Amino acid sequence: MERIHRHLALKVAVLMLLCGMLTMAGAGLLTVFALDTLPAALSLRPASVSGILIGLGLLATLYEAPAWRRGLGAGVIGAALAGLTSGLVSPMAASLPSILVQWLALPFSSSWLVGLTGLCLLVGQRGPGRLLWPVTGLLLFLCGAQSLVTYTLEAKLPAWPGWAPFSSIITGVYALLLGLVMAGLSRWPPVMPSLGRHARSVAILGVVAACLIGYALGWQRYTTTLQHGEQLLDTLKASMVQAQEDHQQLMWRMAERWSVQDGWPAPVMREREAESYLRDIPDLQGIALLEGDEPRLAWAALRRPQMRRWLEAQLATNATPATRRAVWRFPDAAQPAMALFSMPLAGTSGQWLLSVHDLSMMLAGSLTLLPPAYAIHIEHEARRLHELAHDDHRHGEGRGAMIPLGQRQVPLPGGHTLELILHVTPTHLTLSVLPPLSVGMAVLALSFLLALSLALIALGQARERQLAATQERFRSLFTHHPDAVYEFDLAGLFVNGNEALTRITGHPLPSLIGRHFNAFIEEESRATTQASFDAAAAGQGQHYETRGIHASGRPYMLEVTNLPIIVDERVVGVYGICRDVTRRKAHEEQLRLLKRAIEASPNGIIIADALQADLPLVYVNETFCTLTGYAKEEALGRNCRFLQGPDTDPEALATIRAAFADRTDVQVILRNYRQDGTPFWNQLFIGPVLDASGRCTHLIGIQQDITQHREYEARLSYQETHDLLTGLPNRQYFETRLEHAYLMRQRQPRELVVLYIDLDGFKPINDGLGHQVGDQLLVAVAKRLKALLRADDALVRLGGDEFAIALYHLDEPCDATGVAERVLRRLAVSFEIGEQVLHISASIGLASSREHAGGALELIQQADLAMQEAKAQGGNTWQWHGGDDIPEVGEHVALRRELQEAIHSDQFEVYYQPIVDSVTGRLRSIEALIRWHHPTHGLVSPGRFIPLAEKTGQIVAIGQWVLRRACRDMAALQAAGGSALPVAVNISPLQFRRAGFLDNVKAVLEDTGLPPARLELEVTEGMLMTGTRQAIERLTALRALGVQVAIDDFGTGFSSLAYLRQLPINKIKLDRSFIHDLTTNRDNAAIVQGIITMAHHLNLVVVAEGVETRELQEELMRRHCDLLQGFFFSRPVCLAELEALPDRLPAAQDLILPPGGMGDPVRA
Repeated sequence: MERIHRHLALKVAVLMLLCGMLTMAGAGLLTVFALDTLPAALSLRPASVSGILIGLGLLATLYEAPAWRRGLGAGVIGAALAGLTSGLVSPMAASLPSILVQWLALPFSSSWLVGLTGLCLLVGQRGPGRLLWPVTGLLLFLCGAQSLVTYTLEAKLPAWPGWAPFSSIITGVYALLLGLVMAGLSRWPPVMPSLGRHARSVAILGVVAACLIGYALGWQRYTTTLQHGEQLLDTLKASMVQAQEDHQQLMWRMAERWSVQDGWPAPVMREREAESYLRDIPDLQGIALLEGDEPRLAWAALRRPQMRRWLEAQLATNATPATRRAVWRFPDAAQPAMALFSMPLAGTSGQWLLSVHDLSMMLAGSLTLLPPAYAIHIEHEARRLHELAHDDHRHGEGRGAMIPLGQRQVPLPGGHTLELILHVTPTHLTLSVLPPLSVGMAVLALSFLLALSLALIALGQARERQLAATQERFRSLFTHHPDAVYEFDLAGLFVNGNEALTRITGHPLPSLIGRHFNAFIEEESRATTQASFDAAAAGQGQHYETRGIHASGRPYMLEVTNLPIIVDERVVGVYGICRDVTRRKAHEEQLRLLKRAIEASPNGIIIADALQADLPLVYVNETFCTLTGYAKEEALGRNCRFLQGPDTDPEALATIRAAFADRTDVQVILRNYRQDGTPFWNQLFIGPVLDASGRCTHLIGIQQDITQHREYEARLSYQETHDLLTGLPNRQYFETRLEHAYLMRQRQPRELVVLYIDLDGFKPINDGLGHQVGDQLLVAVAKRLKALLRADDALVRLGGDEFAIALYHLDEPCDATGVAERVLRRLAVSFEIGEQVLHISASIGLASSREHAGGALELIQQADLAMQEAKAQGGNTWQWHGGDDIPEVGEHVALRRELQEAIHSDQFEVYYQPIVDSVTGRLRSIEALIRWHHPTHGLVSPGRFIPLAEKTGQIVAIGQWVLRRACRDMAALQAAGGSALPVAVNISPLQFRRAGFLDNVKAVLEDTGLPPARLELEVTEGMLMTGTRQAIERLTALRALGVQVAIDDFGTGFSSLAYLRQLPINKIKLDRSFIHDLTTNRDNAAIVQGIITMAHHLNLVVVAEGVETRELQEELMRRHCDLLQGFFFSRPVCLAELEALPDRLPAAQDLILPPGGMGDPVRA
């Protein structure tokens, strides 16, 4: 505390000294403008600007403004350099205004100290300036003290050797204060307490007030001294004028007496009168008579004989003026106080009366009027004639220069003027201002004490506020800390705790207070916990983990910190801080397992730092090292591009960079290289790791060596496109190659011919001699055929004993027939297979792209047809395709392609046709029917594309699409508040027999949300007659789901009534072929009646399709048919129109049949 008080006192003192220095410098600058009569010894005028710069620089140092401090220090150094070189004042003094010279004129003797002070400001008081500041402060203090002693005690002490560096008392005081400030700042602590606004204001105002009081009272005393000096000058001037007038009057009377005697008096008379004058007038040194144009000494009466020679010397060098008037002269510079007074003798020509006077003796009487501290300098034409002063204050004997106070001029006969200059000693002037200075110092001392008191009060208040804030912060920390914070006494009993303690332990705080901590610790951990508490109670902080018991009874992990509570150097208790780390421990264990899993992963795992420009690797697992051959030390810190090589795909690298820019996952396959240079296929997955702000901080890469997989894929790809037996390309490859050839024909129109080859008589050989011989024969045939072809022709095995040859770039068709002839001839040569000699021939069909410009498949089909024609001719021949069925084949191929496009581009639409009650006409259910909206051909009839789809297998995808769309529409219709109508969907045989059919139906119902009872699947008789047992099982499974089943087009197949009663169906639908002539064809009427009766006995519902007239409706109603369907009630409509249909049909707008009265389009 005492140290802080000393620091405060130091800061107040330094601040007040700085303010005093600035006030002195400002006052010195003011004297340049307003008080230029003030003596330079009493002002800082020569160095006021430098003083202000120094004061401001020190103020910047005090308040830690280094930029200002350095700038002001540079200015001070500049002023000092100007004074040292004398280049700013002496050479330019004539061209500069005098006021600038007074501002900037630094004496050479003090410039070096000013420059040293500027250097201190430039470097600061720390670091290099740590020693410079106190040394400079000491020099300034000593020089200022020497100057003060020199100026104030000049008459009391012997003169100091050397010279005083400062030219005035105030400058010395300023240097003294500056030394004290620099010494104080050199000992400035790194952390200084704040003074406070009030203390700082009192300190500054106190300095200003003290300076104002001192300057005001001092100026008053100085003015009084100046007025006293003016009075002295006036008195001395009057005395001197009176003395010289008396002397002149005496000499005039002597001259008048001598003139009336007609010449000079007798020698005796002259001697007697001269002796009388010399006796009565002490300052008179002699009287002489001069004569001649060049005056010579005719007679002289001198006080001392040796003066005659002096007088003759003065007459020889300083002739008597030619004027006839009285004249005072001071001819001898060596004896400036000796004056000559000459006047002409009346009535004579060329004769003068000359008197010699000692000015010092003339004014000796005036010394009694002069106070001891004053001196009068008598000067004539800038030459000092005499100094009137007491002995101890004469010029040259004092300690310093006298301070001028004023001057007067005394006119002499002959046009000469004497100047009287009054001086005062610095001691007298200093002593005269001591009382006001004492008052100022008293004010300064009181201000210092008051400012220090206020600073101490402010410090105490700040400490109280800090203590209160500390207590509040501690209370806030204690209360709001997310961890449990609590206090024990030395016995280990709870004293206090925060809310987090209750949250973590589950125990209310009152139930904890006064209980021992081990009551809440598992028994196995109590010894460790007690030992840690004992160590903390002994003064040693502890950090450990233990297992606690929650209020619910469950154990949990705690991380605990115990700290001693020390008051007056004595431990009085123990603080505890704990947190529940159960989850963190679980996470650490999980991280340990994850790390172990990563290390044990069969895939290479890498992590790159995404915040660095080159994305260096920061982690690799052991699998990466095994995979690449690089050690961890060789890989870490490098970009993973060191795994790349010349065959690495640039597009894959571009994909990685794009994904990194988009901060998305990416998976690519790269060809990388191991450390030994061997390549491998790397399936690389890269995922970004984003922080909370969305910034990508790391990249995680997972590497998998798929080299074997790629090789396996290559083998599979080869097997997919090649025949394993012969090594020839297969049909798939052949079709792809032909398609490419057709595209090339658009650029180079050349003929393309396909030879379709079928071996004659191969089956007997293969069946009779075995498959091994047959395989060997096929290999031999392939070799012979391959030897016949050009390099750019293609030979493939289509399967079995069928081969094909594609001949490219033929000029004429006859070239192809030549190839066919060579094939027949070459195959006619016998084959030796083992010990067997075999003979075989071939049937060859040829098709040319010149005559048939369709696709590749069409060309193969045409060649196949031509081969069959050749085989029909007995074989061992070739045959060109005739082309009669080209349009049909081309249409078939085009339709198949367009149908596939329709499946992918969603060109289908589902229409719905109502099924109504035969009696009431009320809507009972609907049937889903497919429509194809072709982009160029418009609406395509189902009768055209459904059969083709069944042949190509595309019917499966179409059927699945119709099933999902119908269920979705009905579910949406019901959700929108429409009628909950069952929907019937036709199932194709291929779709029904396909594996996963039941799972697909379940998935559709779950995805769309349609109840199973509202779905009805329609199957045909033929579908049930093939694999009847499996069909019954699937139908049973459908019924178990709740799905209804109906037999469509009943009566058109070869039904088995025995199976009919076993089938788990709900409904049968009469084909339209029995309905359209029901009223006119008795046979059909009988069949319909029989089916209805039989179905009703089997508890089956009967639906009649193709009802187009009211007569048919009435006839079927009469025959007790349950449900009716047909254009009489409604044509198939889209979903929007279905929603608008009335509940009962037919409606008026539905009575119009389509053109020709055609029935319902074929269903999907």
